[in-house]
Amino acid sequence: MLRTHVLGTSVRGRPIRAYELDNPAPVILIIGCVHGDEPQSAFAAEALVELLQTSVGEMMDEHVFVVTCLNPDGLELATRKNANGVDLNRNFPTANWRRGDPQDMFYGGSMAGSEPETQVVLDLIRRQQPRRILVIHCIEPTRHCVNYDGPAQSLAELMAKSNGYPVVADIGHPTPGSLGTWIGYERKIPTVTLELPENLDAETCWQTNRNAIMDFIQAEFE
Repeated sequence: MLRTHVLGTSVRGRPIRAYELDNPAPVILIIGCVHGDEPQSAFAAEALVELLQTSVGEMMDEHVFVVTCLNPDGLELATRKNANGVDLNRNFPTANWRRGDPQDMFYGGSMAGSEPETQVVLDLIRRQQPRRILVIHCIEPTRHCVNYDGPAQSLAELMAKSNGYPVVADIGHPTPGSLGTWIGYERKIPTVTLELPENLDAETCWQTNRNAIMDFIQAEFE
């Protein structure tokens, strides 16, 4: 049985929900829809929650937290950024955070950690101290991959055996203020970013990655 939590609210007051498979083990955190124009990521996280509500979840020993949609305002508006016009994946308090131009698609906000959605993640990680983290995104066709930050190469390679995606340590462009940098590189928590191909429908993305996500959750090594 999954527990439902409201972790906080978005800029426009929409609830940010998490679903917890509560077992006596260190937390494994999964986050979907950091960018609102990547609905496949929200679908995959929601499909995972549905799977965990079946007998599959009943047989598992892992302690899993799933944030299905970190950016509900962006999802509603079909925009990358949140309702304040901030790219949440550039708003984390990393050593390399930068403000940038408010008109730019990668605008990092008025200050690091300025956004309520970002604060939800910062608070959740402080409270739950997850053992590893999976963030689900989408990317342009042919660039889909399993990207890892910090000590997570073995996890990325395990996932790639199931989905056939390339494993990469560098996404190919600078990501100041990103969640992966803040968690994986600076805090050494194994972090994987699953980049789904944005040209495929959500159901296809989920079916291709269902086993890879379950492998991430059930991995017995760090």
